[in-house]
Amino acid sequence: MNKILVMYYSKNGTTKKYAQWIAEELKGDLYHINDIKPDMLLGYDVLILGSPILAGAIKGLSIFTKNYSLIKDKKLVFCACGIEDMSNEAVTDRISGYVEKAVPNELFKHLKLFFLRGGFDHYKLNFMYRLFFWIAKRKIDKKPVEKLTTDEKLVIETYGKNLDFTNKENIKPVVDYCN
Repeated sequence: MNKILVMYYSKNGTTKKYAQWIAEELKGDLYHINDIKPDMLLGYDVLILGSPILAGAIKGLSIFTKNYSLIKDKKLVFCACGIEDMSNEAVTDRISGYVEKAVPNELFKHLKLFFLRGGFDHYKLNFMYRLFFWIAKRKIDKKPVEKLTTDEKLVIETYGKNLDFTNKENIKPVVDYCN
């Protein structure tokens, strides 16, 4: 039986929720990414990282990039969590592109990606993120609706809201892959 480590970074709790569900289902150990030390990775067969995708930024992938020589023989899983509809191929292709840019090519080929629809609570964001969204929304509001990109529409739809699309069923492909 594989020994499994589930690591996560969570901005407003939805990625943590998924990480907890995955750890429970797989009987794995659960840690916040900030609590991980490189030597801890050696004791596991499967390493799972969950992180939100926020404005194209991904937290925590450096645990894989900095330690790849130590973990390249392990099963590596990345669960990208976001507010967008993760069943949309254009969305998952874009997120895959973010991940591909964030890690070396050899690691990207080794990494199994999963996409989990999370949530968003505008008021749990820190001041800088709220300011970023406020500025973005002001600029977007000046554009004609027919010229808005998918990301711009998402900013309008989520601005000032608390949305939660987490669903325990969404982890089934991750669990199946790791078993």
